[in-house]
Order: sequence, then structure tokens, then C-alpha cells
Amino acid sequence: MGKILQFIRPDKAFDAEATAVLIAAYEKAIGGIESKHLPDIMREVAARRIIAFAAKGERDPDRLCAVALAAIAKTNARAKPKSNAGSYECVIAAPISDRATP
Repeated sequence: MGKILQFIRPDKAFDAEATAVLIAAYEKAIGGIESKHLPDIMREVAARRIIAFAAKGERDPDRLCAVALAAIAKTNARAKPKSNAGSYECVIAAPISDRATP
């Protein structure tokens, strides 16, 4: 839990409530990333998109998750033929701390 916090720049501060939203959005996005078996670097892409939109004032974890996964889908669409680009969904998954580590 809270792995997204490592991507927050020191000059960006979020209060406890906003931090909880960031974590919830990130964990949902990770569920979507894992369901598509995407590379681990996509976790960082998701984290950075979530943080960027939260810094602009967004506080809905579902919208933050959707923004992150849309960025990943766009990145993958450029890397793959359009027929394989697929769609991504925010997935409610077990907290990261509850998962077995690879």
C-alpha cells in the first residue's frame, strides 16, 4: 500500500485525504495493469498520471484511475497494432501489501 508515494516530488504536498485518494486510484489502476499483464514500467506511468491530475485538483479515485489507464492504453496503442490495443478498466484489487511478491 502507498507505493505511489515514491513518485511524488518533494515540491508537491498532498494532505492525508488527498493521499488516501491517490493510493486508492493507484491500487485500482494496478489491478487494471495486472489484468492485462503489462510491464512493470506501466505502474510508474499510472502513478505519474494520477499525481499530475491530483495536483490539478481531481479527487475522484475512479476518474484518476481512468486517466492513468487511458494514458497507458494510448501508449500501448502506439506500440501495438490497433486491433491488439484493447481497453483497460479500473479494477478493484487486493491491496498491494496483501499480494505475494514475485
